[in-house]
Amino acid sequence: MRIFNKEVSIFDFFPYFFTRIYRRYLIKQPEWKNWQNPAVTVVLYFGPTLKTYSQFGEDIILSDIFKEKLNPGKFIDVGANHPKELNNTYRLYLSGWRGVNIEPGEKMHKLLNECRPEDTNLKVGLGKTSGKAIFYEMDVDSVSTFNLAEAENGQYHKNIISKNELDVLTLKQIYETYFKDSHCDLLSVDVEGNNFEVLEGNDWNSFRPTYIIIEMPGPERLDIIPFLFKKGYFLVFDNSLNGIFLDSGVGEVDKGPSNFAECLKPHART
Repeated sequence: MRIFNKEVSIFDFFPYFFTRIYRRYLIKQPEWKNWQNPAVTVVLYFGPTLKTYSQFGEDIILSDIFKEKLNPGKFIDVGANHPKELNNTYRLYLSGWRGVNIEPGEKMHKLLNECRPEDTNLKVGLGKTSGKAIFYEMDVDSVSTFNLAEAENGQYHKNIISKNELDVLTLKQIYETYFKDSHCDLLSVDVEGNNFEVLEGNDWNSFRPTYIIIEMPGPERLDIIPFLFKKGYFLVFDNSLNGIFLDSGVGEVDKGPSNFAECLKPHART
């Protein structure tokens, strides 16, 4: 058999088959894979014909979730990055929604002010506690981060182009400043390695957005899914990278989930 003018045989595929078998059956799978929906691929809904602005069409799902909402809603977008591209809230913005965008990157913050002037665009970070932190701007804007380990790993062949000390606030502070007298319908979180810390910086007794969409790759879901379950949220969508959670309306619960299946059910009211 010839492929691209090269003669190949079945023996050329043996390394590939052995690698797949080794990864699938001969090594222990990491624990986070037990908290991932194996039936859903990460490329769901992707394609320009669907007019999606999110990374993998998550805004299509959000639009469907909110399709019966009579009035435009409000959101907080933590790690908004580009105002249109790979953005979970731009589709909602086009339909009249308004909110608060958190974007510490200089270039992306400027673009947000230009393209989404009716939003509140803050050039700060969000974390578990308020203070100051170094923000690592990368030559790939979408992976800029406050997390040094994330900045230095070799994924995406990215490089640090600047380091800037910026203010870091908490989700609790954003709520008290911008949502004390109004409800937040959607919280979007994508901050490259510090997603869980953003959740830890909230007062979940006071501020409870109806839906949360959050990036939770690999091991991060081991912290995020059980944490949100204990705060009274259950998982309604998971494409193996981003999860969407809905408030069960019961507040915090005493016990976390023991497996992935429990996270797919609303919490029982007592």
